[in-house]
Amino acid sequence: MLRHVAAAVSKLPDSSEEVAADVKPVQGASLTKEDIMQAQANYEFCQQVSWVLSEGKKLPYFRYKDSVLYHGTSNPSEGAKVVVPASLREQIIRQHHDPVCRTPRGKEDNK
Repeated sequence: MLRHVAAAVSKLPDSSEEVAADVKPVQGASLTKEDIMQAQANYEFCQQVSWVLSEGKKLPYFRYKDSVLYHGTSNPSEGAKVVVPASLREQIIRQHHDPVCRTPRGKEDNK
C-alpha cells in the first residue's frame, strides 16, 4: 500500500516546503465539501495517503485542511488543489466544460 503512495509522491518535484495557500471553492460548483470528503474516504489513494500521514510520516505536498485532502507543488504561488477521487472526475469535467458537440461561443451556423 505504501509503495503506491511512494510511487505517486516520487513523481512530484523534490521539496519539503509545506503548501500554505488557501484553496477557495469553485463558484457555481454543485459538489459540497461533504461530497468531496465522502468520495475521498472511499478512494483508495486518499486512504493510503491518510494512513501514511496518520502514522506521523511526512508526505511533501499533501496535507489536510478542514478534513479535505489537498495536493500542492513546490511553488507555493500555485496554491494547493483538492485531490479529486476518480468517482467525481467525470461529474466535475461535465460541470466545468462544454459538451464536445456544442458550437464554440461566438460562432453561429452560416445558413
